[in-house]
Amino acid sequence: MRIDLEGVNIFKENSVDLDKKVCFIFGNNGTGKSTLSNHLKESLTNYDVRLFQGFKSVVNNNDELNAVVLGEQNVDIDRQLKEIDIEIERINRDKIEKTRLIDPQYSDEENIYHKKQKSQQEFESFSNKIEKFYSQEAARIKKYDPRIAKTSYDKNCFIHDIEFARLLSEDDEKESKNLIMSGEKNAPCINFPKIDARKELDIVNNLLVKTVEEPIEIPRLKGNEDKREFAKKGLQIHKAGDKCSFCGNEIMQETFFQLEKYFSAEEIAKLENELKNKVEYLLRLKEEIEKVEMSIENFYSSNFEEFGRIEKEFQDTKKELLKFLNTLIDHISNKQKKLFSKAEEIEINIPNNFKKVKEDYDNLCKLNNSSDLALKKLKAKEKLRFHEVKKSLSEYNYSEKLNELEKRKNLYDELKLKYDSVEDEIKKLQEKIDLLNVEKLELKVKSKNEEKLATEVNKLLGLYVNFNLVYFKHEQFGYYRVESKINKEIRDVKHLSKGEKNIIAFLYFIKKLEEVADEKTNKKKIIVFDDPMTSNDNNMQYVMIEELQSLINRTQNDENIEKLIIMTHNHHFYLNLTRYLKDRYNKYKFLRFNSDGNRTKIREIKNSDEDFKSNYDALWQDLKFVYESEGVRPGLLCNIARRIIDTFTKFNSISKTKFYKNTKGAKKLFDVNSHEIEDFDADLTGVSKKKIIKILQHCFEKNNGSEHFKKYFPIEIDEMHE
Repeated sequence: MRIDLEGVNIFKENSVDLDKKVCFIFGNNGTGKSTLSNHLKESLTNYDVRLFQGFKSVVNNNDELNAVVLGEQNVDIDRQLKEIDIEIERINRDKIEKTRLIDPQYSDEENIYHKKQKSQQEFESFSNKIEKFYSQEAARIKKYDPRIAKTSYDKNCFIHDIEFARLLSEDDEKESKNLIMSGEKNAPCINFPKIDARKELDIVNNLLVKTVEEPIEIPRLKGNEDKREFAKKGLQIHKAGDKCSFCGNEIMQETFFQLEKYFSAEEIAKLENELKNKVEYLLRLKEEIEKVEMSIENFYSSNFEEFGRIEKEFQDTKKELLKFLNTLIDHISNKQKKLFSKAEEIEINIPNNFKKVKEDYDNLCKLNNSSDLALKKLKAKEKLRFHEVKKSLSEYNYSEKLNELEKRKNLYDELKLKYDSVEDEIKKLQEKIDLLNVEKLELKVKSKNEEKLATEVNKLLGLYVNFNLVYFKHEQFGYYRVESKINKEIRDVKHLSKGEKNIIAFLYFIKKLEEVADEKTNKKKIIVFDDPMTSNDNNMQYVMIEELQSLINRTQNDENIEKLIIMTHNHHFYLNLTRYLKDRYNKYKFLRFNSDGNRTKIREIKNSDEDFKSNYDALWQDLKFVYESEGVRPGLLCNIARRIIDTFTKFNSISKTKFYKNTKGAKKLFDVNSHEIEDFDADLTGVSKKKIIKILQHCFEKNNGSEHFKKYFPIEIDEMHE
């Protein structure tokens, strides 16, 4: 999915490609995360965009969680529903008028369907006559005496020969017939399959001794291949909530997820795929061997004895190879049921391949075909066959028939195009109706009772907070109140801390996604989290991470979710959310937002070397970006360098005074409060970015940090532009 950013001036790029189902975006505050979130919400009108931007994105103006009307029907919703119904009725009338043009039930002169059907029948009838001509003449030529065509000669061969059709003179025709009647034998080449039996045995034995570790421990399956196979088969034929076909008990969601994770592990899938591919390859090899045939009819009688010897050698080799391949296939098939334990290696004699047979057969063919009579007879057959084809075409007036067929085809194509055009218009009208029905559904969803959401959110909050959310009804509206677990005292929602509010809103948003997932709509969902974790959420970050990881896993298999986009500025949150994702740079999209103080550059992270591993690592990446960006004021470098120095000196227990001591001008350059950027920049007259980096490098060198600096800033400063 390519997102157009042409009108979003904060970004340097005109577009960004979100080509993976799950996308992670890291960017410091002010780099455009919220700008992109709002742009997605406004521009992707063909999708159901769900945007989380903290507590205020899911509450009303009274600091109460977004509630729904429980009593009288909402007048505004009722008015919108009526307007939608009127529009649907208008579109339906237009749809009915267009449907009359292609509906078989109507037979008036304007009906395109019947015109198209008649034209199609006339075209196909005429085409069938020409096809019949091809078949009849092909059959005649195949029976021609002397034989001038293969026994497999059919209408397709006849059509192929039309391009070469030429008439012969009477003398040429007679000469060709006489040449064909003369005896000649021509033995064809045979492509014997190339097989390295030793190599195939080694590959299979390597697969047989391979094992995989159980990805998670399930005691009831451990050490029992039969039980594992039984559980795997059950996973294929059941879904969560089904009754088990064996015991009749309901299959719980946890059990289903546990088995899915057990059998979908990367090592298991890899070994299963290797075994499957090997079986398929061996079966293809068998098929190639079985197809090979030798015919004595292609040889002169003087070569019959040698042919018999070669044929026996071929059949013996073929039999042994097929037996050998069947043995390999049987062992791999058994191994597919025993992935977690080693199988015994195959001990079997290595059969000969077709190398010797091929050499003997090729030599015999060369001896048999050494006469050029065969080539002359082949050319004579072609000339005589092309002559007969040309006679057939002339007698049938073939050119006129083709012109007539082309006219009928053009008429049919024209009517079919009209039919398809009207059908497409009807489809678009129906899509408009479907969208309006989705809009109706979304309006009706607003009238749902959300009391069960309080229970779901409380379950997740239970271990972390000292209050419960209580759903209650006031007049015609539903609200949430905060009730103390200790004394049942009611607290106002607005008195909660920012962190508490945010985690409640986050869990509410997550559970709301699950509820709406039960509704059938035609719009696919795009779910966007715009910096879900704030600085006040540290105690709750693992709840957030767990819920988001669950949503990430569900997204991969949910066809109703088009994209899941998670944006953050929090290094710790980013690292903990993504570090354990398997094959993450191939399976997921990682983007980095870097600002030069004016505009943001979007950079894709393609491997772990480009990604940061800690907060400190991220500071060095920002330093390199600002240094290499043209037109960026040097003050930004100083601000980032100061934060690097703070982290380095604290970690190494070095005072800043000592750190700056041996580098002239460093203390004045870097030891400034980070909030005094404007005053600080005023003192940078004549100080270039290169000069700032050199001073920073000198500081590290004087504090035994030369290698440390080179590791994090591997840029030759003298080669860089200012």
